[in-house]
Amino acid sequence: MHFRDLILHNFWLKLASLVMATMLWFVIFATQTNLRFSESTRIMEKHSITVLKSSEDVRATLVTPSHVDVVVSGPVALLEGLSSSDIEVYVDLTDIKEANELIKRVQVFARNGVKVVEIRPPTVTIRRPQR
Repeated sequence: MHFRDLILHNFWLKLASLVMATMLWFVIFATQTNLRFSESTRIMEKHSITVLKSSEDVRATLVTPSHVDVVVSGPVALLEGLSSSDIEVYVDLTDIKEANELIKRVQVFARNGVKVVEIRPPTVTIRRPQR
């Protein structure tokens, strides 16, 4: 078979296949690019910290610093409608029985679709007066 026959034999079928493959490549490329750029980050500044402790523990608790900044990422549409009530920042003291001063890691719960990227500062100092 000659080179000319390789190209011209079923030419329209080959051309249609090439056009469809090119269109499929553009669709996949556009989808991947859209997914990558539709995500964004947002800083939720000065978010107050909730202290979780046992119901029997009635002692006062001083948290320093009392506010943290939370960096979140997710789809642009979701982040635009995000309010501070959609993110819960807390320190869990339920496992602490007796301590006057300690350093605890700040934990964050965000609604579905929102990822916590960073917490600034990641730890806080807890001071509890003696009974």
